[in-house]
Amino acid sequence: MSHKNKVSLPQQVFDALDAKARYGHAKKDDRADGVADKYIYSYETMATYKKQALPFVAWAKKDEQIREDLGRSPRTLAEIRPYAERYLKEREAEGKSAYTLKTQRAALSKLYRERIEVELRGAKRSEITRSRGDAVRDKHFSTERNADLVTFCKCAGPRRAELARLSPSALVWKDGAPYIHFTKGTKGGRERISPLVGSPDEIRTALRYLDTLTGNNKIHSAADIHSYRAEYATRVYLAHARDLSTLKGQKVDVTALTGKTRADGSRVVRSAIYACRGDRRGDKMDRAAMIAASQALGHNRESVVGEHYIRI
Repeated sequence: MSHKNKVSLPQQVFDALDAKARYGHAKKDDRADGVADKYIYSYETMATYKKQALPFVAWAKKDEQIREDLGRSPRTLAEIRPYAERYLKEREAEGKSAYTLKTQRAALSKLYRERIEVELRGAKRSEITRSRGDAVRDKHFSTERNADLVTFCKCAGPRRAELARLSPSALVWKDGAPYIHFTKGTKGGRERISPLVGSPDEIRTALRYLDTLTGNNKIHSAADIHSYRAEYATRVYLAHARDLSTLKGQKVDVTALTGKTRADGSRVVRSAIYACRGDRRGDKMDRAAMIAASQALGHNRESVVGEHYIRI
């Protein structure tokens, strides 16, 4: 790269990620073709990846070992690729959360269009601090004055970005029951249709609140959206959960429920009873009900919802 045409490392990050944008395209079609990993399908994901990739290039510019290896400050993304694994391990040693580390690894993997192979510690339920107990910010948010918002979130389970872009047109009816069709602000650009779950009074309140939204909604920064999603996940799970004693020895066809298959195309069949891990070891859940809650929340794996959202 000549000095005249030199592009800064941050700008190279922007250019590389922007080249992978595929907004509005159906990800499931690309997944079927085996090319979904090459693209970014939502504006929110793009913003997250840029935010998480920029600290890596800033670190690389200052790292003495890289400067010594190259004999100068790094100039291209290719030159600093061999140091991505070390960067993540150093962030881990600094005590960064498992969630942050996983997001950074995903951002760098997308940036370089190859999986960054580095083993990172997983998140323990006890280490998740968001939505666990009172926080300072809670003092600045009145659940009483925002009762309709809180009720809607507990009935529909939107993410913050999804809620900010909702409008009345998102309401759909299936067999006489109300659902929310999430199309904007969704994780990975994945659309979903989620049922409204709650008492008749709560559903009426949720519908009334939805009718006030414009698609450009300001959401209070102190609203504990994640906690409301956990409440929603629990409601969906309990609405589908069966007596575990009746499920012993039974299997569930995961492919029939999710469409997922194994790498060789065969069907995925697992125990109907899910055994929790980590600090929830010993707890058991109805796998099919977990999948229903996972799909309603817009997640890919029932284990994430079962071990980090459902509260029973």
